[in-house]
Amino acid sequence: YRRLYKFSNHLTERRGKMSFYIRQFLPYLAVSAVVYLPFRLRKKRSSLIPDLIFFVYIVALLMLTVLPMVFVAQHGLLVRLPCADVLLGLGKIETIPQPSERSLQLQPFATVIGLLTDDALPQRVRLYRAAANILGNLALLMPFGFLFPLKSGAGLGKTCAVGLAAVLGIEIIQYFEGRVADIDDVILNFVGILLGFAAYCIFTKIKALVRSRKELRKA
Repeated sequence: YRRLYKFSNHLTERRGKMSFYIRQFLPYLAVSAVVYLPFRLRKKRSSLIPDLIFFVYIVALLMLTVLPMVFVAQHGLLVRLPCADVLLGLGKIETIPQPSERSLQLQPFATVIGLLTDDALPQRVRLYRAAANILGNLALLMPFGFLFPLKSGAGLGKTCAVGLAAVLGIEIIQYFEGRVADIDDVILNFVGILLGFAAYCIFTKIKALVRSRKELRKA
């Protein structure tokens, strides 16, 4: 882990903000891969690439949503750092304490409306924050709606059921971590799953069309 940290920290110094976020991801990916890959390589390899892509996505999803948050100032931004960095004492890190925000928000779209109607902020900032909230929550689970049926062959019902269970699990964990459990997140994440599944359907139809044309040319 320490070697990986030093390498990713070198990337941060050379490449700036984006590599800083990559540095957060690499250690978790490496540790998870050590556990996952020996079991995966025993199975048939026909679906190896979709499985590996799905695995990387799940690790990133967990890192972004349920892992404990430690805030530090980096590159002029208040960002979350992996807890392992702090626990192992890697580098000189000054953490910024954050108060618990544990609460339940069960009124649909109250968060989005609140962001849009916050008179303390300029209109441009309000629109940006609302758009970031909506698009971020949609994008977070769109890959699940695409990759889960791609790797498992699941239909819409099973994809939605598993995805909704994952979303609810994330919100419950965030609540017990002292964060906000928001119904808006559940709704937008679920819509993201539907959009991802729609993209999967389009992909399979295009793939079938290309395959049929190749077969006609061979005939």
